Amino acid sequence: MKKKAKRERILDIITSTPVSNSSRENPSIDHIQDLDYALRTVDFERIGPLLTQYLAGHDLSTFTNKVTALLNSRKIEIRRKREIVFQAGSILLDCNLEHALTFSSNVANLASDARLLRRLAVELERIGRSEDGISLLSSATEQTSQRLRHSIEKRLDWRLNGYDLNVLEPVENYQPVQGRVLYHIHASIDYTTAGDLCNQRCCYSRKIQTLIFHGI
Repeated sequence: MKKKAKRERILDIITSTPVSNSSRENPSIDHIQDLDYALRTVDFERIGPLLTQYLAGHDLSTFTNKVTALLNSRKIEIRRKREIVFQAGSILLDCNLEHALTFSSNVANLASDARLLRRLAVELERIGRSEDGISLLSSATEQTSQRLRHSIEKRLDWRLNGYDLNVLEPVENYQPVQGRVLYHIHASIDYTTAGDLCNQRCCYSRKIQTLIFHGI
């Protein structure tokens, strides 16, 4: 084959599609063999998919041990460690709550992420372990976690002690009307109490918040 002239070779280089830095630094997940190196170099949004792929080929214990060992590395800056903790903890939470709690506790001295703690607290409350959720957030300093803790505490108090109806102003001189029901509408199938599309019934309910139905 005839060798290309120098001018043609230069034109080929100029007109060829350049390889971006992100492509060189973030190879396809399918071609990544070294998880340690990958998690140290890939963009943050790729950390979750990488960890998910790794878990697909290993059991939960192997996964948590691998991530914990990786977090001990001094080559990873703290912000990236927190993202790894959040992504790994979220993946574990989708699989097993106890594994996620154990993982979060074991790596707390290496890196802790407030987002993961909040997700764990919400899940604990959902399954009836509100006290554990409150305890998990007890040392949180950021406002979002503090607000969540206060909300869980309030809902737990309501569940244990009921609502304090005395905070409502008493209605004096009220006489019920026989054959009528006072209904405070919030939502109803086939109707909406908010938005642009509504019928007369819903528009009316937004104005007075209550409807009186006859013969119910």
